[in-house]
Amino acid sequence: MSAVAPAEASASAKRARTINPPVFITSAVLLVALLTYAVVATKSASTLFAELLDGVGTYFGWLYVSSVALFIGFSLWLLMSRHATLRLGADDERPDFSTLSWFAMLFSAGMGIGL
Repeated sequence: MSAVAPAEASASAKRARTINPPVFITSAVLLVALLTYAVVATKSASTLFAELLDGVGTYFGWLYVSSVALFIGFSLWLLMSRHATLRLGADDERPDFSTLSWFAMLFSAGMGIGL
């Protein structure tokens, strides 16, 4: 990858610090409403959330399994294709982390999600 010009870097940093008000306000209102409902009406919220989880698992479980299968298939195809040796970054740059470090990070993330 090429170096980022100072003007581009400052514009990028400025853009990263801005908040999109409609998205932020909508998300904050929904989050506060759900949390308030869960705290005030604990039994009702527990029943509703359990039914929603069961419904999503029943009607969209196939989508989850299919998505995982497609992702694994794509990853295996990428691993065996000519793109497997594609270097991301400049030709003279070395990776920030070794293969063992990457494996340890991915393993830790997987264990963290699973636990």
